[in-house]
Amino acid sequence: MLQIVHDVAPGAALAFYTAANSEADFANGIGALATAGATVIADDVGYYDEPFFQDGILAQAVDAVAAKGVAYFSAAGNDGHLSYEDTAPSFSTPGTGANAGETLLSFTNGANSATALPVTLPALAPGEFMGLIVEWDQPYVTGAPGSPGTTSGIDLCVTGASGYTVMNLDGSAMTCTGPTPAGSDAHEVLILGNPANASGKTPRNVVVNLVVGLANGTPAPGRIKLVVADDGAGSVIDATYATNSPTLQGHPGATGAAAVAAAFFPRTPLCGTSPAVVESYSAQGGEPILFDTTGTRLSTPEVRQKPDFTGPDGVNTSFFGFSIAKYGIKDASSVAQCEDNPTYLNFFGTSAATPHAAGAAALIRQANPAVTATQILQSLRSTAEAMGTATPNYASGYGFLQVEAAMASLPAAAPVLNLTSNTVTLGESTTLSWLAVNSTSCTASGSWSGAQPPSGSQSVKPTAPGTSSYTLTCTDAAGSHSSSADLKVQALPATQPLGSGGGGGALEALTLVGLSVLALARLLRASRVQLPGFVREPLRLRKSGQARTTLSA
Repeated sequence: MLQIVHDVAPGAALAFYTAANSEADFANGIGALATAGATVIADDVGYYDEPFFQDGILAQAVDAVAAKGVAYFSAAGNDGHLSYEDTAPSFSTPGTGANAGETLLSFTNGANSATALPVTLPALAPGEFMGLIVEWDQPYVTGAPGSPGTTSGIDLCVTGASGYTVMNLDGSAMTCTGPTPAGSDAHEVLILGNPANASGKTPRNVVVNLVVGLANGTPAPGRIKLVVADDGAGSVIDATYATNSPTLQGHPGATGAAAVAAAFFPRTPLCGTSPAVVESYSAQGGEPILFDTTGTRLSTPEVRQKPDFTGPDGVNTSFFGFSIAKYGIKDASSVAQCEDNPTYLNFFGTSAATPHAAGAAALIRQANPAVTATQILQSLRSTAEAMGTATPNYASGYGFLQVEAAMASLPAAAPVLNLTSNTVTLGESTTLSWLAVNSTSCTASGSWSGAQPPSGSQSVKPTAPGTSSYTLTCTDAAGSHSSSADLKVQALPATQPLGSGGGGGALEALTLVGLSVLALARLLRASRVQLPGFVREPLRLRKSGQARTTLSA
């Protein structure tokens, strides 16, 4: 991701915080990045147990830094619409076997009804895994200490998964989670995968069945959803029961976050396809927020527009992804910016789209440091090129990013001036660069003069010690703005005479120094001692106009 940010905004300073330790540590990391000075933050991390219907600890951390002026971008996710959802769930069939003491959820869609949801799996390579997630309309306790938590005892089971590793979030092998304890978070998760030490891929088109039970004596939820979180691997929920519901989960749906969808770069406007085409696996939004951060049910559910917009994926990186050229996917574009470099790998997913949006925000901030995060995000939304029949929508948001248009939509700011070095010695030069976005004309004053273009750079070489001030005044539709950059110019260091008193001149002094060094060299040769930091080479006394010494170091 940082490679892409650097490619889009090479002048941006970069920082990193891991998300591998825990959700709580990641939440702390979001705050730590903001404290360290990051004004744009991007992530591509999600957790299977983040809430769909409530702002969890990560969403709260995002909102906290957004309130401080950070522009936050988060990958929407890569699960498309692999979700079953029921807003009036029925648990009427008594369970047997592993579900004894429970009643089973009826998966219904029209006249169809079944107590098991068939899911067809793609071939999984060794080490590949996916999440099977069930959540319902009861509050979380994590991130909401005063929350009552769940009252429904929900049990998630998978059958037909022989040859796969099936475990819970703790890594314990199991094919049923067991009923959710009262007062805990309203979720159940199983992880299904191909063991890392397997000899090869799993067979293609294996069908597993998902069963959801409700512990007898516990109240049924009023809404329930099941997500197959396969990260774009290609799973299919049986069309007989599929509801094709939202999969955008957790903190990308926070109010303070901009969730980013993905479109394959050859299928975008610059590269010949207009409007851009959203990737089939790009996560769909539209899930309602049902509870506040205390776990209290909202009187009116809040449906947020997520994702916010779409960025390109499938782009080149030096070490991550796979080569599309090796799979026969050829880039036929004649546009230089759209040419795939087959010597590099291609990075897919909303993980690749997100740093493009973050890099765009960095460019905007560089052009106008005074612009707010709210203005940045609104400019990106309002200038995006629409995708689909309705805009915005829950697949592509407001459309495909148009960064130049976004920058043009923002108010002009004072020009940004930068000196490669803020201090030089008299006689030295440095480079002055400047940028004035949305300005029509600029005039230099102070230590330079004349009309200047809205952006450029030039070498400057002060002629006197002191402070040289370079001022640029630029005009736009709202008036004029000025900025200055100050260069400290140091005088040349004073030189000391080579001679000394007592009638001795420069020649005699240097001759004595040379002879002393020669004597030292002979001593070192005789003792075979080498002084640290010096190369053992002959020391010479040379005379060319005047005596001098040469010491190799």
